[in-house]
Amino acid sequence: MSDPFTTSALRELVSRGLIAAPPAPQPLSAGNADRHDTAARTYWRVSLPDGQSARLILGTGLAGLAERQSALAHACPGLIAAPVFHQPLASGEAFADLFFAGRPLESVAASSPDAARAGFERVCTGLAATSRSSTESARAAEWQAWTASVESLGFWTPVEKQLLRSLVWPRLAP
Repeated sequence: MSDPFTTSALRELVSRGLIAAPPAPQPLSAGNADRHDTAARTYWRVSLPDGQSARLILGTGLAGLAERQSALAHACPGLIAAPVFHQPLASGEAFADLFFAGRPLESVAASSPDAARAGFERVCTGLAATSRSSTESARAAEWQAWTASVESLGFWTPVEKQLLRSLVWPRLAP
């Protein structure tokens, strides 16, 4: 915890009464390296004032994560850890959700394939229950957002972008 942002952020959260001072926060791994910006975020296991454990993420740009986590936890309360808080800090943001220890799927599957299968089926059933048909306007907006994000990638030349628009997108458009 030697970096000044982390130390300051943790003190600020304690002073606001959002996390407990003792026990000291424990660093967590960032999980899937392909899905985390580990240079900009740090992950901690902290205690809440009521004694529950929470996963705390410190960094910037956490509002979208907080919104998605809240929506998914509302849709799948049996599958997704409940958000505890999202707070702007003096320098950055903090997002916390309830902590659960869990085990990597590989270790569960190796020790108990039936338990892994049952857990996977439970997750699939829970996620399937959230399925909703899109409206035509929502589908069109999502398609436009996706194509715009692909085109905004820095490696496309102007000619390649024109090819995407004239040849690729019309053939892929739903």
